Amino acid sequence: MSTIPLPPGLWERIRAVVRDEVGKLLRSGFLRSASIGEGGLTLRGGFLRLKHDGDGVETFYVGPVSPDLPDGSKQPGVIIRRNDGTIALHLYDPIPSEGDYNQFLAWRDRQGHVVFSDDTDSGQGIALPYIPFAFYRSRNEDWPVVTSTAWTTVYRAKGPKQQPKLYVETWGANNTDGATGQVRVLVNGTELATPGDTASGVVRGFNFGPAAVSGDHLSTLSIEVQARMVSGAGGVQVGVGTVQGRQS
Repeated sequence: MSTIPLPPGLWERIRAVVRDEVGKLLRSGFLRSASIGEGGLTLRGGFLRLKHDGDGVETFYVGPVSPDLPDGSKQPGVIIRRNDGTIALHLYDPIPSEGDYNQFLAWRDRQGHVVFSDDTDSGQGIALPYIPFAFYRSRNEDWPVVTSTAWTTVYRAKGPKQQPKLYVETWGANNTDGATGQVRVLVNGTELATPGDTASGVVRGFNFGPAAVSGDHLSTLSIEVQARMVSGAGGVQVGVGTVQGRQS
């Protein structure tokens, strides 16, 4: 069986055609609009980067970030930037060579300060912002006293609505034997929950909520702790502990 000789330079011409056609395909913008109906897209060792079309600012990046891990391998991370180039959100470990390798998620302001982050070393809760606590008087004889049978506001707080629910902790006690009273919480004039009944000789704690409160986001919430006498002499001693916004 004889072999037909190939024309000189045929393979070179085939390679040139393939190279030209692939180049045309890449330049044609074939993937300007694409979707994956099934399966997915996997990058192994690469990165995904989105740049602003006008000024070329990198606004989104997923892939290797600095610094490298102690074994020399690349650290995977995520960086989201504002259009001015400042980092808005990132996921990485800034010092993986010290202690345990624990990445944290941080939200930064335009000056680079961390506004919010999780406490990655403990694995529990948040690191920033710091959440304040409030002191309250622990002796019921130091609490304000309501002697009226009409609802009387003893404590008031105001603030923007940040979460859909509210939780309020209070205490109450009657200072005269045999007397009874009530404590309640109003939010913008509406009871947060059923009033709590007070009695003499015992300090009762009342947890109002968490319960949904009306109003738009950032609308002002006016919170009142009220008390009244129901029967007997003397008055109702009222203490407050905490006011918290809660998630739905």
